[in-house]
Amino acid sequence: NITDIENTQIPNSYYDGDKEALLILFPESTYTYKVIGDDTGGAYGLDIDIFDDSDEPISFRAVDLPIIPGEIHTYKVDQDKLKNNLPNSVSVSVDKNGDGTIERIIYSGNTLTSLDQEEAVSTSGTSSNNVSGVVGL
Repeated sequence: NITDIENTQIPNSYYDGDKEALLILFPESTYTYKVIGDDTGGAYGLDIDIFDDSDEPISFRAVDLPIIPGEIHTYKVDQDKLKNNLPNSVSVSVDKNGDGTIERIIYSGNTLTSLDQEEAVSTSGTSSNNVSGVVGL
């Protein structure tokens, strides 16, 4: 769940608890997205839709990714690369135990289905700025 504390730190944002979605209206900058495993761990999904002047959003999807308690996945999206359907548009830094040390970095296109680089799916897609996802499980 996305906490109220984190939500109030994002200007022009709205959290929909029923959908577990965070909407950022008129984003003022680019954002880093963090997913943090709670006490039970499990799997999560993360959808990022960025709306610009086009008819379709620029989209990124992380699908059914495993996470263990205390693990941190930090997502950085290169909007220009994602908009141009380039395969290394999103980087995911994985900190396995939350100690601040990055054990690996995974690169993806608009869909990520595995945190193993050999299995990671990297496909192209289209793109502006709306966020939905899970921080903790």
